[in-house]
Amino acid sequence: MLPPFHREYDTLRAGLVEYFSTVRGAAGSGAFLVPAQICRAVPLAIERAGLAVRYVDIDPAGPTPGAAAYAAAIDEVTVGVVVAPLYGHIHSDWSALLAAIGRRVLVLDLAQGFGLAGRIAALARRADAVGYSFGLGKGLDTGGALLLTRAPLDVPPRAPRVKAALADPLLKAVALNALAAAGCYRPVAARLDQMDAVDEEIPRRGSGVPPDMCRLWLARLPRLDGAIALARSRALHLGASPSLAGKLRDATVCFDAGASHLRQLIRVPDAARRDTLVSRLRVLGVDCAPAGEPLPEVADAARRFPHAVAFRAESVRLPFLGRLAAPAFEAFVTTLERAVDECLR
Repeated sequence: MLPPFHREYDTLRAGLVEYFSTVRGAAGSGAFLVPAQICRAVPLAIERAGLAVRYVDIDPAGPTPGAAAYAAAIDEVTVGVVVAPLYGHIHSDWSALLAAIGRRVLVLDLAQGFGLAGRIAALARRADAVGYSFGLGKGLDTGGALLLTRAPLDVPPRAPRVKAALADPLLKAVALNALAAAGCYRPVAARLDQMDAVDEEIPRRGSGVPPDMCRLWLARLPRLDGAIALARSRALHLGASPSLAGKLRDATVCFDAGASHLRQLIRVPDAARRDTLVSRLRVLGVDCAPAGEPLPEVADAARRFPHAVAFRAESVRLPFLGRLAAPAFEAFVTTLERAVDECLR
């Protein structure tokens, strides 16, 4: 069961600032554990609230830390833990973290976590806060954000934004869906990734959104669920290709049937060839980019987070395959197999 109290925001980062400020008021001090691969906005929101940030390295074969890594990092100054899927990937067994966290705060950041209900069920039942982002590139592509909390936030009331303030993201969403329906999603995928990666200034307070935005979010969820199901089946199709599974690293993770694949990941066994593969894919018309978030801005990060370093050096993010038309996906598979064969001999 999700936390019962909800507040709508223009961006999730604004809601997180308010939430972490409430935690700071109750706890006084302390640190939050966050993944070494996470949108920079989350640690900035924690720091803005006056709390410390401590990073947990990701798994050797995946983009997020597992439960055991979080559990091992918890100590007497830990006031909370942030768990966040990346590109629609997350672990399924959270028993070690749930056993170790005690009464500390658990925040579930689902900005990239739609479609993972089974894998996050135990976390959601325990979470003190669950956040969703609906900006472009996050799945629903409507703008706005939702924060669910176990207790009401101790913050002043806000004046909601007028509906016109959300016109721009809504118009962009309409255009995106029209392009996808016409089989032209690929040309705009790069722009979506750029929007998703922008590290905006963290506001001190967020703005509200019109209450009827919730109805829009709910109405669009079934379509997103269908796109995620399609992306999963297409990831399995890629994983069954001998020319891909035999040449790529960690295929069972990248093509995992339980992930939602909001960005399709692939990982090369030799980091020296990753950029060659990216360049070749772009020449062949595939939108792609090196995967990963910036390393934590802390001293000696490369030594302290070797798995995050390797992930950033070896991984490629491809489009959300759930939005490609069938002919475009067939061409994509042929092109990907060709590029991998050429660059990873």
